[in-house]
Amino acid sequence: MIKKTAIEKLKSQIVSSYESTFDFGSYEIEESVKKIVVEKEAIMSNAFKSLSKSQYEICKALYEVSLHLKAEGSFMAWYTHIGLSKDKVSELLKRYEVFIQLPGKELYVSTLSNQAIKLLTRKDFEIDYLLEVGDLQLKKVEDIRAFINSKITKEEKVSEESNLDKIIEFNFNEFKTYENKIKVTKNIAEVKNYKKEISKLKAKLLELEELCNEKIELSINEHNLKLY
Repeated sequence: MIKKTAIEKLKSQIVSSYESTFDFGSYEIEESVKKIVVEKEAIMSNAFKSLSKSQYEICKALYEVSLHLKAEGSFMAWYTHIGLSKDKVSELLKRYEVFIQLPGKELYVSTLSNQAIKLLTRKDFEIDYLLEVGDLQLKKVEDIRAFINSKITKEEKVSEESNLDKIIEFNFNEFKTYENKIKVTKNIAEVKNYKKEISKLKAKLLELEELCNEKIELSINEHNLKLY
């Protein structure tokens, strides 16, 4: 009976200190129902926090064991013995990487999917990106990828702008020369020849434009592939 009273007291403390941000008024939810929902929401929130802390402790403990047993060559034998698979161990160790990179955000990190963790711990994933993702509290993989794409695009734009002086410009002086010749000539045969050459030039320029488009599309696809 005493134990039950203690549990009820703890439950009451959790509920009384919890404030739901859900807009019950907009849905015209009765006060009696609201009270029940808030109570259960408080319990769930507290449980999630406990789960987050437990997950962090598991990841940390596994990492510390790995430091001791990897050198001995017995780490795999140990984690197999306690029922863990290679994939599960990899997942937990990667999650711990994110935990230590985002201190104070244990609850957020614990809610990330395994796919999101894999993305955030890629070797080519910059630490600055990870910190920004943590600050933004991005959870969905597609949102994280969209964020990275926006960063890459922005950085490429800055790089392009800083190297404008290196961009090759076409020399239009020759075009101006032909323009002047066409204006002054009265020889129709000569004009027809110019027209033929211009048609060939247009076709060649279109080929070059298409080549540029292919290169740009290839670059975009390569960036997208890096995120998978």
